[in-house]
This record gives sequence, structure tokens and C-alpha cells, in this order.
Amino acid sequence: VRVNSKDVVGSPATITVNPAAATTANVILSSSTLSATNTSSSGVTATLALQDAYQNSITSGSFTAEVRIRNVSSVGPFTANSFTGSNVVISDIYYSVVGAYTLDYYVNNTKLAVTSSLTVLFGDADPSQFTLTGSSSFSVNGDSNYYIVQTRDQFGNQRTSQSGPFSVIFNHTSIGAAINVTCRVDAACVYQSQGAYRASFSPLVDGTWEVSVQGGASPTNFTVNPGPVSSQSQLQVTDTVVTANATGTFTITSKDSEGNIRDHVNTDGSAFIVNVDHELSSGFATLVSTSSGVNGVYTYTWRASFSGCAGPYLIIATLTDGTPIANASTRSVTVNPAATAAIDDLTGEGLGGVGDSIATSFTFKAYDSFDNLQDAAVVDT
Repeated sequence: VRVNSKDVVGSPATITVNPAAATTANVILSSSTLSATNTSSSGVTATLALQDAYQNSITSGSFTAEVRIRNVSSVGPFTANSFTGSNVVISDIYYSVVGAYTLDYYVNNTKLAVTSSLTVLFGDADPSQFTLTGSSSFSVNGDSNYYIVQTRDQFGNQRTSQSGPFSVIFNHTSIGAAINVTCRVDAACVYQSQGAYRASFSPLVDGTWEVSVQGGASPTNFTVNPGPVSSQSQLQVTDTVVTANATGTFTITSKDSEGNIRDHVNTDGSAFIVNVDHELSSGFATLVSTSSGVNGVYTYTWRASFSGCAGPYLIIATLTDGTPIANASTRSVTVNPAATAAIDDLTGEGLGGVGDSIATSFTFKAYDSFDNLQDAAVVDT
């Protein structure tokens, strides 16, 4: 300040213009990517060189600086309230959910005109977080028995690249019979995409099985049904001797190719062709009824009631393609005559008449109502 070209007392005087409030910053992020497995002690670091609206650098003063992950409230904000040198350093910014995110910066709760991009990548595979999804049904020797194994990191983030090797274990809950499939080693495990594997298996025993990943969560139970009807099905004759016009029975137990009883369905009766053939003629018995299956067992009822129906029979049971099924017992049955209904073929001297008190005789044959000659063991009065 001068008067008549001379400084007044106290002139010149020094004044200081301080920066205005921070409105932006130059930001250096230590990394634009972050593993989902990073924690609050191992995240990325943001270094902020604060500036006001007039591009003045801010290097001192009291404040609270924040980094917020946009649209995320479960972690943060990450804060600092002092300078490190001439910069503000906010450390250990982290998040455990895979994805692409935007970082917003605030000073004293005022949003700065600057952002950063941060990509959270999945961590290493953690079998305890793997998820398993099975096929719609499972059967013995089936072509479509599989589980899809989705690999994930320790936070449950879906991995999008291959992992392993790791083992998928299929185990029968009653008898063991474990099947181990090692992904990235065995041909039975095929990589699909996006971190998912298809592990196939071919059980020989039906029943309750469980599946798990080695080192993973508790096993999941599932049911393996028997395979298709096969020639391992068994014929069992209940009545080996019956009387003409009486009913006899036999059963067929439906089984798959490994001998597992097909007790999960009750509709296999149509899978078998059965005949009860008379061995001494072209005759055959009549099937009276076929029951619905009960635990995989089908009961057939038959009757022989044609003329001359007594004698030996052979029960023939095949699949619809003509393949014989196995026998659990003899296939032979016998039909005995029914009660005597008529006599015929009378012969002998007695037919001609004799005197009083003279012994004589005649013979005849006894028949039942189906023209069967009576069995010699039958005594008629």
C-alpha cells in the first residue's frame, strides 16, 4: 500500500489465499482388479491428490475422505482423515462379490467429480462352496446319470474357468459301492463352460445313493431306480399241481440286467408274454388274471378246462421280443382230473347176465366232466 509512491507503515503486507473446498482429485488406484478372496487387510489402495474447483492442490487441513463402492452397502465406506505427505491414502478397499464396480470418492460427505473402475475377480476354487445339480432321474446303467458341479470360490462366487483336479464321489448309502470321478483326469467328467463340470456315473445297484465333492459340503442323497426290464426277471411257480377247472398261480419278478428288482413301478406286466401249454396236445390253459405289480412282483392266475385237459404242462415266459426269462423254480405243472362225472366203456361177462348167486364182474372207465380219464389214485364209491 503506497501513498505518493511511498509505502505506508506496515507495507508491504503478506496475505495467504487457502484452497477452497475439495471438489475433485487425481486418483491413482494400486490395481484395477481385486480378488474376491482379498480381505480388509489385503485390498487395493487409492491415492488421492485433492484439488479445489480452481485446480489448487489441497495438502493440509482437517477432513474425512471416503471411498464408496457404488450400489454396495455391505462393505465400506473406506476412510482416511489425514494426509500422507501431500496426498490422501485410503487403503484396503475390498469386496467379495465378483463383478465390475464403480468407486466414488467423497470429502466431508461431498462427492468429488472423479470415479474409478474396480473389477472383483473370483478367488481360488473352494470345494466347500461347490454346488451340485443332478439330472432329472437316475437308473442302473443309465446313459443320463450325471451331476453338474459348479465350481465356486470361498465366498460362493461362480468361477468362470477350469479348476481342479477334484473328485466327485457317488456312494450307495447301504452297501458302499463307491464310484469316484476325478474331474480334469477321468473321461467321465467333462468341462462344460463357466466353471461347470458334468460328472457322469453308471451304478449297478439301485437304491439310495449320495453324492459329494471331496473336501466339500455334506453329501446329497438321491435315488437310483433299476434299469429296464431284462431277461434276468424270474418266473416262480406257486402251484405245481392243480385240478382241472381249478386255478393255479405263478409269479414273475421284474428285474433289470443287474438283477435289481424293478419295484419302483407297477406296470411291467405288459412286458412279459406267458403261455401255459399242454405237453401232450396242442391245448393250452387260459390266463384268468394278471395282477398289478406289488414291489415288482406280478401274479398270474390260470385255469385248464378244455376236453382232455389233464396232464403235464409247461409254463413259458418271455420278454416281448421272445427272450426267455430266468427260472427261479421248475416250469412244469400238472393238471389232475376233476371229480368223476361219468362212466363209460363198460365190458365184462357180467354184462351178459348170470344166474342167482353166481359171482361175475364187469369193468368201466371213470371220467371227469372234461373227458379226462380218472386218475388211478382216485377211489370212487
